[in-house]
Amino acid sequence: MLRSALLAVALLALMPASSVAAAIWLDSPPAGWNTPGAAVPLAPPTTNPDVRCRVSEIAASTPEQTALATRGWRLESFWPPVSSGGRVLIGALAEYDGMCRPFEFNVFVFNQGQYAGTLSPNNMLSRTDGSLFTRVVGQVAEIGASGTIAAEFIRYADTDPLCCPSRGVTRVLYNVTVVANGPVVAPISIQAAPAQVPTGLPATGFGVDPALPLAVAGLAVLALGLRRRRHTTTA
Repeated sequence: MLRSALLAVALLALMPASSVAAAIWLDSPPAGWNTPGAAVPLAPPTTNPDVRCRVSEIAASTPEQTALATRGWRLESFWPPVSSGGRVLIGALAEYDGMCRPFEFNVFVFNQGQYAGTLSPNNMLSRTDGSLFTRVVGQVAEIGASGTIAAEFIRYADTDPLCCPSRGVTRVLYNVTVVANGPVVAPISIQAAPAQVPTGLPATGFGVDPALPLAVAGLAVLALGLRRRRHTTTA
């Protein structure tokens, strides 16, 4: 346990400033960061040696996955590719934190086999502002009928504990444009969803089951009946 905690602290110290800072791009008007014809970026170096974190890694089985794997990105069984009409979205990571959560990860977009860019300008870190939110387990993003891509990102306030982001999610829509140098994906809409505030606080401490008083009363009636029966038999 101590080893995991120390590793988490060490990884936090190694975070690039762009990742530690708030996800400012989600609070700004849509602006592109991908370049047509660019190569798949190199994955950051791995610093977590714990082999237990790699139990969900899979080998590349498609040209798009191979393009990522050859650049150092790790493919995971819990992030199957999302595809539609020649458009493919693949979640991949470079690292794990001390609890084996995805660390330094992104969603990579391919169009007709060509790399088109990422869905976040910075690699994401689990439990930080701007980290990917998967509403459907295993689905890194959605591809609409028109080819538009939709993804959601978790929002943290500066004072939020890591367990409990309070700013809801921000939904981003993207379009893929094909130009002379190749396809490029860019955001076209950034919209914050209202934070989901619970209507009541969760129960804490040792709660009493509402059925418990009824059960106790039933046992009392049963005991009284047995006592009376025994008394009548004795008499």
